[in-house]
Amino acid sequence: MQMDLGTLVAHLKLDNQSYLSGMASVNRSLDHLSNKMYSFGLKMGLYVTAPLVLLGRSSIKEFSAFDKAITRSIGFLKDANLSMKEELAETALNLSTKVATSATNLAKGYEEMGQAGMGYKKAMEVLPEVEKFAYVGMMEMTEAVKYLTKSQRALGMEMEDPIKNMEQMKRVSDNLTYAAIESTAKVLDFSEAMKNAGPMLRVLNKEIEEGVAALMTLANQGHVGSEAGTQLYMVYRDLQRAFITHKSTWKEFGLDVYNASRNMLPLHDIIAQLEVMFGNLTDEGMRTALMLLGFQDRSLRATQAMIGQSNMMRRFYHDLKDIAGITDRVAKINLTSFADQMEIIKNKFNVIKIAIAGIIADQLLKLGDVIDRLLMIWKGLTEEAQKWIVYMAEIMALIGPLSIAAAFLLKGFSGLLAVFAALVSPMGALLTLLGYLALSSTKVAEAFEGLKDTATSLYQTVTEKFRNWTEEDTVNMQKYVEMLGV
Repeated sequence: MQMDLGTLVAHLKLDNQSYLSGMASVNRSLDHLSNKMYSFGLKMGLYVTAPLVLLGRSSIKEFSAFDKAITRSIGFLKDANLSMKEELAETALNLSTKVATSATNLAKGYEEMGQAGMGYKKAMEVLPEVEKFAYVGMMEMTEAVKYLTKSQRALGMEMEDPIKNMEQMKRVSDNLTYAAIESTAKVLDFSEAMKNAGPMLRVLNKEIEEGVAALMTLANQGHVGSEAGTQLYMVYRDLQRAFITHKSTWKEFGLDVYNASRNMLPLHDIIAQLEVMFGNLTDEGMRTALMLLGFQDRSLRATQAMIGQSNMMRRFYHDLKDIAGITDRVAKINLTSFADQMEIIKNKFNVIKIAIAGIIADQLLKLGDVIDRLLMIWKGLTEEAQKWIVYMAEIMALIGPLSIAAAFLLKGFSGLLAVFAALVSPMGALLTLLGYLALSSTKVAEAFEGLKDTATSLYQTVTEKFRNWTEEDTVNMQKYVEMLGV
């Protein structure tokens, strides 16, 4: 095929333009792809990777606290062992999705119940009641367990049967909750008072309702907490002592502390008798009469605070006999608040996190066995072998940075070629590149010699490390490699 010079020049120009156009198109495509990949990577990192990392970290933290609380409680609960861990955990987790108390705090309640002498079945049975009492009384689970169990035990209302015990604990909770609603004191105040008054109520075989009614009366007179409990204890004690030591005087005034069966009358009935006797007396006359009846100064203040309040005390008593379920009702009403509904949602999310972390934890714990075996192999190596492994690890650690550096050099070289391609025709770029390589051949040769020296030095170093390698090291290294699954 013949072609004149003009046609050849035109053809070469056309080819050059097509080449440059093609290169520009490829460059635009690569640039577009690069931007897309960057945008995708950024969004994945921001919306997927980062949240998953944070979720994993938060899940492990939540699981760790919950698992620790459950595990510790097993050591305190009677008749409990590790085989019951799942059942205890499941009870706390399920309850946490319905209340504003976290699963971890519920699990901590188990430990306090164990310290109070409960078995694991009884603890699981009363957990919902304790949670309601803590929630309504605005106290921690551990505090709620202490006050409820101590009050129940002081009153002699503790039962061996888990179901019956739960009913009695519910009764204690309802009494203390109602007392806080209908008086000027708080649930905590009545819980503190019952620790001191409870033993006397138990000895006298008194109902909790009578004792709480008296404490409510004292609370409305400004006597709360452990002070009120101590005063009520002294009132019951000194009423009996005064009657026994001054029985004739009591009989003379037509007063009695005991009924026909010689069991102590309800406190509001005894106070009502004294009110009739003191109806027209001055303060001085009332104090004199009380002393004639055998009352001592230390209990006069508490007794006088109750005189005039018998009707209120009687009303409290009868009301308390009919308030079953009040703690549950108050808790349900309070849980409708937005803040507590958000707490329930948070608790549900925490249950999911604990479940996720439980799977992760199982995998992490399996690493312990692998690490133990690796440690045994490591201890079996000689000091020279251990040094060699550390040395090789250092070399491997450098591979990453060196690879990145090499990538930057290649990218720079690629950029240089792109400049050549943009400036000249394909043939010109090739000629220019050949010239560039020819001019730099001396530097390439020098670089190659340097690389050769480095490789030789590395070989000599590794050889030196192997000189003291023993057959035992070889056997241990084989075990080490097998453990890594290589």
